[in-house]
Amino acid sequence: DVPHHAQRACETALAMEARLAELNGVWKAEAEAEGRPHIPVNMGIGLNTGVATVGNFGSTQRLQYSCLGDEVNLASRLEGLCKTYVVAVIVGENTWRQAADFAMVELDLVMVKGKTKPERIYAVVGDAAMTQRLEYQTLVDRQAAFLLLYRTGSFAECLPVIEECAEAAKS
Repeated sequence: DVPHHAQRACETALAMEARLAELNGVWKAEAEAEGRPHIPVNMGIGLNTGVATVGNFGSTQRLQYSCLGDEVNLASRLEGLCKTYVVAVIVGENTWRQAADFAMVELDLVMVKGKTKPERIYAVVGDAAMTQRLEYQTLVDRQAAFLLLYRTGSFAECLPVIEECAEAAKS
C-alpha cells in the first residue's frame, strides 16, 4: 500500500505525458533534419483505484509478476478508451474522488465489458494549479453544458457546444 497512491498516479501520468511531448519534439526535429515525415507517438493511460491482488503468479515453469482484479480490469478498459475520447489520461470515479485536487473534466458515463453498472469517467488535464485558471473553469462549464444537452437527447443543440469545448480545451 502506498500513501496517496491516486494522487501519485495522476502526477506520474502527467509527467509521462509531458515527457512524451518533449520526446516528440526531439523526434520531429530529427525527422525534419533527415528529410522524412514525423509520425508522433501518442499514449493512453487508464487509472483506477481499488483493491487488487499483486505479486508473482504462475508456476515454477513460468512465473510472472502481475496484478489482478476487477479494478485492474477497469483501468485497462479506461486505457483503451483514450483513443476514442482523444485524451492521454482517463480515470475512473474512485480515482477521481481520491485525487480531487487535480484538474479533471468529466467525459462520459460508459458501460465497460465485465461491469453491470456504468462508470463515470474523467480526463486528467492538469495539476492542482490548473484548477485555479479561468480557462480550466471555462472548459469544465462548457463540458458540463455539453453533457447535459447530450444526455437529454438535445443533439442538434450539442453541436455548437462541442465547438466551444474544443476551443476551451486549446487554452
